[in-house]
Amino acid sequence: GNNHPDTGRLLFHLGNVHKVRCEYKEALQVYKKTLSIERANFGRHHIEIIATLCEIGNIYFLTNDLDNAISAFDEALKIAKANSEWKRENPMMIDILFQLIKLNVESGRTDEANKCQRELMNELCDLGYDKISNKMFEIALMLNFIERPPAAAAA
Repeated sequence: GNNHPDTGRLLFHLGNVHKVRCEYKEALQVYKKTLSIERANFGRHHIEIIATLCEIGNIYFLTNDLDNAISAFDEALKIAKANSEWKRENPMMIDILFQLIKLNVESGRTDEANKCQRELMNELCDLGYDKISNKMFEIALMLNFIERPPAAAAA
């Protein structure tokens, strides 16, 4: 049926196709429908929802809607934190925090970016080096930027 979990999975992949084709409006509509199906089947705080929220956040970022992008990634982060077993096994938490750092920096929310930075460093320590994603170099650059005092950043 229309709300079957398999329908949600198929729609998620259709959303990916739209995203690759730069059809962001269509991708967002499909991802939102996917999210609705996932919530109906799994509840509001299930790990199945995390990837869809991240894709919604990515679409908002690509369309320069930073507030909604932050909101989507924040919701994904809350769900990830509530599912400690998933969190331990899935380094996607690092990617979510990295995206939130980037988005908060771009929207001028330095305090939020620094909060996410501290959380990211804790996650990296918890995971150990064997599971760190290839974003380490990008993260290092971003953290450097965030830690720079405001006077130095403006210079």
